[in-house]
Amino acid sequence: MQLDHKDYLTPIFEGDWQIERISNGDPFFKGNGCFTPMNDDLLHYHEEGQVCYPNGFKTTSFRDYYFQLELGSFSVYFDEACQNLFHTIRLEKSDGKFIGSAQHLCIKDLYDTSYVFNNQKSWEWQHKVKGPKKDYYLFSRYYRE
Repeated sequence: MQLDHKDYLTPIFEGDWQIERISNGDPFFKGNGCFTPMNDDLLHYHEEGQVCYPNGFKTTSFRDYYFQLELGSFSVYFDEACQNLFHTIRLEKSDGKFIGSAQHLCIKDLYDTSYVFNNQKSWEWQHKVKGPKKDYYLFSRYYRE
């Protein structure tokens, strides 16, 4: 089934989200994210919140990405010009959910990423990162009322 981004992806992403993120099984980040349309196919994503390290240190963190929506997929970029690609996710339907995955090589560290869209009020992604400089797991849950 080809997924039309205007009927499904845009309403899933667009707007405000609460975020909970764990790293290697420990609570790590809690904050808010927002997807803002830049045009029909491009969304700017901004998140900010508090990072809590296992040693008790806390700090504020923020991140920005750009999501280019396409028929049946989306691409995530580090820059507004959409020239620095993070990954492209092709979606398929499985058990009533839309799922997709991709890999990204950052120098010699491999990011294995997957997304699960439960409905228009809940979705999640996970990164498994392995390489000579990085070895960790991140899981993020996005939800809204």
